[in-house]
Amino acid sequence: MLLTGFVPLFVIAYVGYSLAKTALQTEAYVHMQGIAEMKAKQIESWFDERLTDIEALANSQCVIHICPIKGQKENVEQEETCQLLNSYKQQSISYDDIYIFDLDFKPIISTCASLISEPHQNEIRQIIDMITHQSDPYISRLYRRSDNSASIYLGRKILNAENKTVGYVVASFSLIKTLDPIMKNVIGLGNTGETYLVDQNGIKITLARLPNSDSVHAMQMDSFSFRERLLGKSGATTFMGYKGQEVLGYYLWMPRYQWALIAKISTTEILRPIYFIRTAVLISGLALLAAVMLFSIYFSRGITKPILSVANAAHSVGAGDLTVRVRVESEDEVGKLAESFNNMVENMSNSRTELQRKSMELESAYNDLLAAQKGLVQHERMAAIGQFIASIVHEMRNPLWAISMNLQILSRSLGDNALLQEHMEIARGSVSRLQKMFTDLLDFAKPITIRPEPIHIRALIESVVGGFNSAIEQAVIQTQIDIRPVDLDISADPERFRQVLVNLINNAVDAMPEGGVLTVKARMEDNVLHLTVEDTGTGIPAENRKRLFEPFFTTKEKGVGLGLLVVKKIVEAHDGVLDIKSEPGKGTAVEIQIKGVTPS
Repeated sequence: MLLTGFVPLFVIAYVGYSLAKTALQTEAYVHMQGIAEMKAKQIESWFDERLTDIEALANSQCVIHICPIKGQKENVEQEETCQLLNSYKQQSISYDDIYIFDLDFKPIISTCASLISEPHQNEIRQIIDMITHQSDPYISRLYRRSDNSASIYLGRKILNAENKTVGYVVASFSLIKTLDPIMKNVIGLGNTGETYLVDQNGIKITLARLPNSDSVHAMQMDSFSFRERLLGKSGATTFMGYKGQEVLGYYLWMPRYQWALIAKISTTEILRPIYFIRTAVLISGLALLAAVMLFSIYFSRGITKPILSVANAAHSVGAGDLTVRVRVESEDEVGKLAESFNNMVENMSNSRTELQRKSMELESAYNDLLAAQKGLVQHERMAAIGQFIASIVHEMRNPLWAISMNLQILSRSLGDNALLQEHMEIARGSVSRLQKMFTDLLDFAKPITIRPEPIHIRALIESVVGGFNSAIEQAVIQTQIDIRPVDLDISADPERFRQVLVNLINNAVDAMPEGGVLTVKARMEDNVLHLTVEDTGTGIPAENRKRLFEPFFTTKEKGVGLGLLVVKKIVEAHDGVLDIKSEPGKGTAVEIQIKGVTPS
């Protein structure tokens, strides 16, 4: 029956997790669509620029004049044309070579120093055949090389003043120099995202972003999403990537080239922000359930023994049926025990009614939460998650408070029973850990309200440091307090400021398990308070410094990773700033700067 009281809590947690997951996936779809469309525009822009080059070469007078010559005129114009071709090739690393052919498909001049190989001759002849039958510049299909690389050709007819075809200009491009750099640009793609192109046969034609991924350059891909792309469709979906992991992506069909552009990212990276929340809520629920079960075991033992005594007495005196409930027929101790038993049953019934009422209240709150979430924009998803956590913690703290109070009451009647004392300490320790976790979660979720009062800064610092005397002595840590001026007073919220100092000094002590020096400095300059907490501990690695203010990020075995984030919120609520400097192996310094804290 107690377990049924937790069902609504777990249902709300599951639904909230599902909504947050959907919101993150929707935003990722939109983001991947934007990246795909941006890269498609870059590809279009690159082709338009190269087609403009080919058009300009075909209309160049020196190119037109050299075509009818067929090698019989002096080299002056050939040298001028050669310089022109080389100048275009030097303008962009995209070009492999540029050729000018006569009407017999023979090369007049090119930027290639060696002879054209037979495979290339066949490719160029196919391209010239296509150019012959159209007036606009021509974009060829992909030609794949023996090393799995790919090339593409652009060409156009050369027309003289009488609008007659006198030759052909053809340029070859390697995808390694052209499209691969566009696809391998990972800005906005996180740690696992990538983009690549697939041709109409489902063959991957551009390199992947990660090292040692060239083996998939010629891999043929087959899935529902790939077949949709090859049918000329665009859209977003979740599918298995070529590395065998689930990815979320957007596919965009490019009809001009018969290619599909794919932008994808690992679903694990997208959903990482809510994985920790899911774990924290699950652990909290299991810990609360364990505490309730321990309390139930203890309570049942205290009730079962008197009931068994009454049942045994009734059986030995009246040889009655033990399945029959005890009736209250006397005023003696046994009768009072039986009456207490019946009252307990009545109280349990009332408790179940109260739980059902709480369940209805939670269900109503859940419906209100759903209605509120419909009006939130995508960029407010973390705020929605925070509100959800706050409501869950609030509802959980009420039964947790009741459990704590009842444990205190019951502890007075345990006597010298060591076994019961042990169970009581386990239950009270679990409740204490849950209360600390809920407090951290609430501080993260709720807004900070500041109530400034005059504070003697030295007294506050010495009081907080004194609270860590046991840990400081155990770790052999030296403490230094430097206040300038000595009688420095400020105007701030005493409790919030104490919370800041407790968090920072606790982190400093934890960073010096082998001993060190803890220094707390405070000085006033130009009506700006500079408060610094320094340690000579292990320091913070560079990769972790970037994530210090991420919700739920922690390297400690205990804690939920919200301490620094709460400190930052409190400092900002005082119109201050927080700066952290750390060097691995040398220690960490946290400086707080707050303006206008001089008492009026």
